[in-house]
Amino acid sequence: MTRPAPPAPVFVVGHPRSGTTLLASMLGRHPDFVATPESLFLCQVRYQLGAARAKGPGAVTAAAMRGPLQYMIADGDAFTARLRAAAGDGPVDERTLFAALLEDYRAAHGATRVVEKTPLHLRHMDELSAWFPDCRIVWIVRDGRACIRSLQKVAWASSDAPRLARQWVRNMALGAALAPAAGPRLMTVRYEALIADPGTELARLCAHLGVEPAPGMAETARGTTVIKPTETSWKGKVTTPVDASRAEAWRHELSPEDLARVGPIMNDTLARLGYPTDPVRPTLETWRGRAATLPPVVRAQRWLFDRHRRVFGPRIGRHAGSGQKAS
Repeated sequence: MTRPAPPAPVFVVGHPRSGTTLLASMLGRHPDFVATPESLFLCQVRYQLGAARAKGPGAVTAAAMRGPLQYMIADGDAFTARLRAAAGDGPVDERTLFAALLEDYRAAHGATRVVEKTPLHLRHMDELSAWFPDCRIVWIVRDGRACIRSLQKVAWASSDAPRLARQWVRNMALGAALAPAAGPRLMTVRYEALIADPGTELARLCAHLGVEPAPGMAETARGTTVIKPTETSWKGKVTTPVDASRAEAWRHELSPEDLARVGPIMNDTLARLGYPTDPVRPTLETWRGRAATLPPVVRAQRWLFDRHRRVFGPRIGRHAGSGQKAS
């Protein structure tokens, strides 16, 4: 049996609505890369496919093509054969399945390397690094207030600003805690810098990925392979020209009431990341936000998140595009 191993895969991660789709689309326009739709694999799909994985490759393919992975598998028979070559007719482990998905997509598109973008894989950078030692991980960071306003516009997320603020703080803390496990594989990109000067940021990123920059990576009119048909309502702007003014749009789009409520929660983390903040009087929410960044709390949150997904995985996230709720 031959274990599938996509060469030096690239994983784009970040808090939901941080610009992961934009960045993955840009990378996917490089001639060496193809960018997949969101797999939701580590944060959702591997749990949903647990029963099928125990039955073998054929059952895995049948179940996968009824869910979010249907957009990654072009030929079910060929994918089953790839899985069988890696796992035989027995159970398929998580790593083998994910690697086979990435390798199948890469080979089907004739690319040298594959880019996979699932925002909440931010919470699994240690697993990505262990499963794919030659991978590269790109963490795109955006001002949390902009993330909140963007999430308030989509149907699958909460509109409650304090709740969204706490989610952002937790994910930033967990990303920081897992960054050492990724080590030199990890590079951080600022959304604000990317849309202000795409050429410079993409050149810096390409150096990290070991490729030469290519013309046209920031040309949105060239389209993208990242967006599923079910996602066009909230990702369609990725195919329109990059607008640097969007970096500060939250200042006039987020209500004064919401700004006042999220400041005590987010300010410490915003300041740590270098974003400007307005002075606020500390409240109970301030201490809750600080507590969420303590290492023991971060580890507990990761354990609880994974435990919930393992127990309830087959019954959650049924909508193919809704797996990014940053609980």
